[in-house]
Formats: sequence, C-alpha cells, structure tokens
Amino acid sequence: MEMAIRIYLPGQMSLEVYNVKGQLVRTLQQGYLETGQHSVTWNGRDASGNSCASGVYFYKLRSNDLVLVRKMLMLK
Repeated sequence: MEMAIRIYLPGQMSLEVYNVKGQLVRTLQQGYLETGQHSVTWNGRDASGNSCASGVYFYKLRSNDLVLVRKMLMLK
C-alpha cells in the first residue's frame, strides 16, 4: 500500500512519518523544493525497510517557519 502526500510549499523542508507513540518511522523528504506541486509517496515501510502494521500514522511537514502535522490511516 502506498500513500501520496502532496506538497505546495517552496523552500527548505522535511517530511517525516511517526507512529501513534510519537516514534519516528521514516523520513520521506529532506532538502530544498522549488515552487510548485510535489508529491511524496510512502510505501508503508520504516527506515530499515520493514513493512509497517496497518493503523494510524502521522506525518509532519516542516518548511521555513511552518510546521504541519496530519493524521493518516494505513490499511493493508
């Protein structure tokens, strides 16, 4: 199962996935993005390549002075 997250913010940014315990699961994107629409896909695997369980996860998007946290549900 893959999940796509769309990003419209230019500049230095990072996009990370966390589990419900607040533990970092995986960093999906880190670096500079040009102005425009971008799509980042999470394949449901952690940083070690192990498959994550179905359930609730959160993604955190940090860009300049902005921090967004959103909930997502992964079903297999």
